[in-house]
Amino acid sequence: SGPRRWYRASGPGCRRPRFRTRWINSRTHTATPVNLLACVTVSALAFGITQGTWFAFVTQLVPREDMLNAVRLNSMQSQGARAIGPGIAGMVLASFGAGVAFFANGVSFVIVLVALLVIPARAVVNSGGAEKVWAHFRDGLRYVRERQVLSVSMLTFSVFTFFGLGMIQLIEPFIRRVLHGDATQYGWLAGAYGVGAVLGSLVTLRTEHWRRSQLIIIGACAVAATELAFGVAPSYAVALIAITLFGVAWVVSQISLQTTVQANVQESHRGRVLALYFTSAAGVPVGAVIGGAVGQLVGLRTVFVGAAVLLAGCLAYAVIRYRRLRLFDQTIEHTEQIRSEFQ
Repeated sequence: SGPRRWYRASGPGCRRPRFRTRWINSRTHTATPVNLLACVTVSALAFGITQGTWFAFVTQLVPREDMLNAVRLNSMQSQGARAIGPGIAGMVLASFGAGVAFFANGVSFVIVLVALLVIPARAVVNSGGAEKVWAHFRDGLRYVRERQVLSVSMLTFSVFTFFGLGMIQLIEPFIRRVLHGDATQYGWLAGAYGVGAVLGSLVTLRTEHWRRSQLIIIGACAVAATELAFGVAPSYAVALIAITLFGVAWVVSQISLQTTVQANVQESHRGRVLALYFTSAAGVPVGAVIGGAVGQLVGLRTVFVGAAVLLAGCLAYAVIRYRRLRLFDQTIEHTEQIRSEFQ
């Protein structure tokens, strides 16, 4: 009897814990909720600073005529890594514990640092001089508001992350509470999502002649359908298939959406626009928190089904309101021509 504890004393006669303890915590006992929250906060701040910068930096490494191909390739590796990473981490978690997963991930950043050190610095086009950060932020907002394709792209991304990826953050409690699985099954489920992301990247390579609007609509429909299938999955095998297909659909749609943004922004504003774009990803944590709270009241199956239905409804409205999302097929040259004619 008594409260359930993650860590139990070791020794003769003691049962093994249901889940393996963290590698670091088992030796230092420092993995407290406060310390973990501090680490996550610092990591999130660093991610927010580097994400937009990284995407803006890619366009400076290739000639103008190769920009869109470079953007698509970078989006593919970014979406793939974002999906594959949790998959590998899930399998490492099931086999070695969370401490080893986090430690290996930290060491892997050494490769990134070495790569950045050997890349020569390039001149940066800047339209704002040395204004304060808040001035750049307001200028970025003004730039986005004046271009419908950018504002609609960010709104679409927010909806995607809230009703799509935000709900996927709840697969661990879904497996544990609804399908009554364990850490190993969660690891394989996360791995299946990574496999789907790889397949999605390969699919994108075969769709370079498709319009971005078509890929976004098809991808959004598939995201909603696979999320619905996951929510009503009667067994672990069905959930595994659904999350794999979700990874395919997510990567296809998001690569097209990121390419749309990159293709419709001037170099002088690329950094601040991409920073605003990735700020739209706040739908992931917000969606996960709200989804978890609602799941406590009505059940996680209802949360997944409801999110899928709402995502499909938002897509239907956008397709009707913005004429099958044809504005996503524009480029910066076309956008600026329209603005000059309008003015």
